[in-house]
Amino acid sequence: MKWLLALLIAANIGFYLWAGGRGARVEQSAAPPAAAEVNREGMLLLQERAGNARAETAARGEPLCYRIGPFKRESAWREAREWMRKQQFPHTATRGTTRRMRALRVYLGPFETRAAAEAEAAARGLARRNIPHFIDEKRPNEVRVSLGFFIQPALAERFRTNLRNLHGISAKQGEEYPKMGPHDWIEASIDPAQREALVARTWGDEGTAAASVDCGELAGG
Repeated sequence: MKWLLALLIAANIGFYLWAGGRGARVEQSAAPPAAAEVNREGMLLLQERAGNARAETAARGEPLCYRIGPFKRESAWREAREWMRKQQFPHTATRGTTRRMRALRVYLGPFETRAAAEAEAAARGLARRNIPHFIDEKRPNEVRVSLGFFIQPALAERFRTNLRNLHGISAKQGEEYPKMGPHDWIEASIDPAQREALVARTWGDEGTAAASVDCGELAGG
């Protein structure tokens, strides 16, 4: 009887170990649930989306739009327009409005007798001190050395104080209303095949560049 009881206990233990091992193997072989597909487009930056949209536009052969400018010199603006015409690039010339701005000019002078020589001597002294300046000869019968424009009177006065305390230079200031603009631009709607020639061109005016824009931003859009 004891041997029969021991045999039954051993059989139960063996069945338990077999069943437990089988369950463990089943759990290990179970595949993890599939991850949700990542929304790649949703993770793109706005700038990347815009670039993709323009690339798709080019791939479809739709026009690409550019705004070129600003041109400070009218001669450079006209030369650019002539180049666009010769390249047969569809474009429109635009000009912004002119306005005047109240400003304070800080300057040395005015120099009236031996004006050029005196102004150049003052300019050399400023150059030795690395102080930005330019010789202003726009007024009749006098020459000034301009040191800059300021919108706020307090900043102009602080600048004059620094010139006096740090460099021993006594500068004057005067109210002026310089003309701002007009700003000259070129707007172009071109075939994608023309893009490389447009963006590679040097426009002959400092600060002038061709910027890609949405066609709806153009004046005729």
